Amino acid sequence: MHDWSQHWFMSDMGFIWIPFLVLSVWMLFRFLSKDKNVSSKNESAMEILERRYAEGEINTEEFEERKKALNAEK
Repeated sequence: MHDWSQHWFMSDMGFIWIPFLVLSVWMLFRFLSKDKNVSSKNESAMEILERRYAEGEINTEEFEERKKALNAEK
């Protein structure tokens, strides 16, 4: 009996489809990671600070200090 999975991989069509699949997966990951970066580029410094505080990345004391520093720069 003939093993078609080996034949597909070793055939010329396999060499065409494998790079296509790899490129498709790479483009998908690239597209998904870009969405996250775009939203952070559109945020102001205060919005980033508020988001980091809301997510628990910084505590209240650090939030207040950085907020004062941002307001002093204006």
